[in-house]
Amino acid sequence: LTLYTNSTYTGTTTIRGGTLELRDQAALSGTSAVQVNFGTLLFNETQAAGLNNRIGSAPLTLRGGALSISPRSEGVVTTTLAGLNLDSGRNNIN
Repeated sequence: LTLYTNSTYTGTTTIRGGTLELRDQAALSGTSAVQVNFGTLLFNETQAAGLNNRIGSAPLTLRGGALSISPRSEGVVTTTLAGLNLDSGRNNIN
């Protein structure tokens, strides 16, 4: 699933397998937590208007999951996370 704009819904965001791509101006500004269970959260920063805080103040928990950041062509990316929990399974950050 690829999101292109801000999603303001509240509650926990859970990714179970598959990939949630936050591209362009996409963010999860209203979510209270992000849980990645054997899936991937992809911050696609390849566009000119990248964001440095895509999940607001929500903690990110990886359970056998991955956080992937695709940088712009100049390769400079700044990403802010309120908290990162590496829970269980093999977790990847790239």
